[in-house]
This record gives sequence, C-alpha cells and structure tokens, in this order.
Amino acid sequence: MTVNVALPAMTADLHTTILSIQWIIIAYLSTQAGLTLGIGRGLDILGPQALYPLGLVCYGAGCLFSGLAPALGLVLPARVLQGIGASIITASGPAIMTAAFPSQMRGRALGLLTAGSAVGGIGGPVVGGLLIARFGWRAIFLFRVPLSWTAAILAQAARGMLAGQRVREPFDYTGAVSFGGGLVALVVALALGQRQGWWNPLPLGLGGLAVLLLAGFVLAERRAPQPVLDPRILRNPLFVIASLAGLLASFSWFSLWLLMPYLLSEVLGLDAVQIGLLFPVISACSVFLGPVSGWMSDRFGPGLPSLSGQGLIIVGLAGMAQLDSLTSLSEVVLRLVVIGTGMAFFIPANSSTVMGSLSAQRLGVGSAILALGRTLGAVCSVPVYSSFYTQRLAVYGAGAAPSPASAAYRDSFLLAAGVAAIAWALTLVSRLTAHRERPLRRPQATPP
Repeated sequence: MTVNVALPAMTADLHTTILSIQWIIIAYLSTQAGLTLGIGRGLDILGPQALYPLGLVCYGAGCLFSGLAPALGLVLPARVLQGIGASIITASGPAIMTAAFPSQMRGRALGLLTAGSAVGGIGGPVVGGLLIARFGWRAIFLFRVPLSWTAAILAQAARGMLAGQRVREPFDYTGAVSFGGGLVALVVALALGQRQGWWNPLPLGLGGLAVLLLAGFVLAERRAPQPVLDPRILRNPLFVIASLAGLLASFSWFSLWLLMPYLLSEVLGLDAVQIGLLFPVISACSVFLGPVSGWMSDRFGPGLPSLSGQGLIIVGLAGMAQLDSLTSLSEVVLRLVVIGTGMAFFIPANSSTVMGSLSAQRLGVGSAILALGRTLGAVCSVPVYSSFYTQRLAVYGAGAAPSPASAAYRDSFLLAAGVAAIAWALTLVSRLTAHRERPLRRPQATPP
C-alpha cells in the first residue's frame, strides 16, 4: 500500500505511463505468489527460522536498488528481489509464531502477528506520504533499508531459539518450479487481460502456459517422494476448508482497497486527504482487537471469533453498498469500523485453525498456504471487481439510471458481501469438521 502512494510521483519522475508503472506492483506480487509454496516447503526442511534473516536481507536489498534505480527497467528487477524477500517473510511469520508458542497460546501469538502487520498498515501510507512530500518517492524505499537489515541482524541472533527443527528430506525442485512458474504466468495473464483484453494473444498464451505448468505440478507431486505440497495435507478437510475460507475472505475485503477510493471520490465527493485518512481505520481495529481475537481463540476455540468476525465483514460490505451522495463521513467510518473489527477477529482465528490442523513438520507449508491464499485473493479480485463494475456501469448508464456509478458500486459491494457469505459458510463447515477430524500427524520421535 505504501508503494501505491508513490506511483504518481514515480510515473512523472521516471517519464513513463500509468499502464507501465503498474508493472512495479505486478512484478512484486507475481514473485511473491510464485515463490511462497516452495519457500514454505523449505522451511519444513530447514526449520521455520532458517530463511527469515535472508528474507529481510533480500527485502532490504530490493528496496535499496529500487531507490537508486535511474529508470523503470531497473526498478522492476529490484522489485522482483524485494518480492523474493517478502515471500520469505510472509511464509515464515505464522510458522515461527506457531512453533515458538504452545498450542494453548497459538491464537494470542497469531493475534499479535496480525496486530503488528496492522501497525505497518497504519504507519506505512502516512510515513510514506510524508517522505514523498519531503524527499521524493525514492525515500520510501531507502527508508526501509536500515530497518530491514537491522531486523535481519536481530533475526539471525535469535535463530538458535527454535532448535531441533531441521529434517533430512530432499527438496522437490520440479514441483516448486512448475507451481511457481504457473502462478507467475497466471498473475501476469490476469494483469494483462484486464488492460489489453481477455482475448488478446498474450494474456491467452500466458493463461494457457499457467494451465500447463499447474497441471504438470499436479503430475509431478504424485510422483515425487517428498513433494512440495504433501497430498495428504489436501486430504485434511479442516485444513482445506479453512484455507479456502481465508482465500475467499481476502477476495471479499480487497474490494475495499480497489473500489472504495473511487466510490468516496466520485459519489461522496471526498478529497484525497480525507480518503487517505479513512484507510487506517481498518488497520487500527486490528491493532487493538487482533490480540483480543487471539485470546478468544485460545479461551473458547477459534469458532466464535472467526464466525462472528466474518459475519461483521458481511454486514460491513453490505453497508458499503448503501452509500450514496447523502451519506455522512461518520457513517462511512462506522462501516469501516465494522469491517475492520470483523477482519481483526477473523484473521487470527482462521490462521489458528489452519496452523492447528497440521503437524509440526508441515508448519512451513501451512504458513505459506495462508500467505498465498491472501495474495491470490487480492490478485484475483482486481480483474473480477473491475470487470463487474464496468459491466454494471454500462447497464445502468444505458438504462438512464439517476446515478449509474452509485448503482454500479452498490452491486459490486453486494457481490463482495456474497463472497464473504460463502467464506462464512465455509468457516462454519470448518468448525463442524474440527469436532470430528484430528490434525494430520506424522510419527515423531519420543523425547528422551
């Protein structure tokens, strides 16, 4: 989100276009999505802490090269390096927290992780905006270099705190490359299809390549002695259902980041400063309520916070669909508080369900699936909501509706609320499943 704030300044300074500058985001997200699962498997082999310092070093190096790059063509490989670091960081976080805390404290640990991420969500855009105004867009990258490398030093010093996690198993390079390549091709195809048209040869070709690579991944995993994604995990109903619920939840709430700025500007007439001050409302809820959700998960089980949280998201998104030119700013804030509270309760509880359904030997893959689901939910939501909004706007415009844009935004947020309702139903099924399914376990040596 911080980099998004800098896109206009980068477009002007690098003498490029809006369509070209979007590759800064695409390069980062596609790299992160493509590497996450393979990195998760690496964490299962090497231990949850093993790659975390490297991820921070790569992230800092990517920021350094991005901040110094004189042209867009050099920013893009730097963003790829930054994406490599981000994929390691996001895949490692839940695995480290789950391994470091006993099961009865898992919810609180993941709640604190959610709160920490939310602090960045609040401070990033604000600090980024101030740095851009004072020093230019390069400052938002260079500012993070000493922070990342200091964190890497601290992470390296703490590596020995989780001992005895390394296992002697081969790494499935074929599966990791085919899955990663398939996801990169899919993300780029979605991005190009939205801009060039879905029947353009390049998006179609990349989509076909994605299908072939992902099909090859499935075949490779069936034959691999130690696959990247253990097929037995996919026979774990609790893990699969909870992971799918998390992906759909991410798909639903990302409608806010995509559509809300335009809705608030075009329908309510808010300026950029007012819109920018509204986004931190959602993150602020996670800062204060994320640990509460974790405590509730530990005390009462993840069912209550996950179901109530997703229910609030449905209510909040449906409320966003009712906004019009007469809506007050306080009513907008109220809806965002409802959605932010829902996310604060759902995310730690859902993460606890996913991570708690796996054995200690599969925490890396579980953590990677969590991160991957949220990334894919965000990436896939962009073409869906954009295309849906455009189609509804054309329908209402042709019908001479009083406010075609307002009606199109209403339908788009109702679509998001519907997806959130499906995620709620899957969450309910996961809780029912949890009462009759045991976590996937591998034999473990008896401690001396």
